[in-house]
Amino acid sequence: MTGRIAIALCCAALSACSPAPDGLVITHTYGFAPVGTSGMAVAYLTVHNNTGQDIRIESVHSKLFANAEIHETVMQDGHARMRAMENIEIRAGETLELEPGGVHLMLMQPHEPVTAGTVDTLTFNLSQHDAVIAPVEFFARNAPPPMHEDIH
Repeated sequence: MTGRIAIALCCAALSACSPAPDGLVITHTYGFAPVGTSGMAVAYLTVHNNTGQDIRIESVHSKLFANAEIHETVMQDGHARMRAMENIEIRAGETLELEPGGVHLMLMQPHEPVTAGTVDTLTFNLSQHDAVIAPVEFFARNAPPPMHEDIH
């Protein structure tokens, strides 16, 4: 545990000093573990498109879940509903927040138990670009969302 904290602090210090990297950069990843036997988890993150062209995330793959889908929350007849999205497009130079009440990732059918503290590896498959890999740590559903300074 102490080693994880030390690594996180080193990464935070280095990222604070570094210029924005080129390409599609995924930061501030976190998720909430499934509750009970639902097998459904959710993940949130920030996507930075540091390129000169629009980039589309075509799909997401998880090492711990059989199914990863991009969803958005929409209002329908006065009720919030989730709807699967085929892809997400991030315009050149823009940032997209995947957050509660908006666009997010639904992770379903875990291969093994996923609890608070579990870390998954997500692969973001892009149109006309190499895939981008990002870790996501899961928290208990009743826990407050972590602050940006506390996450990858």
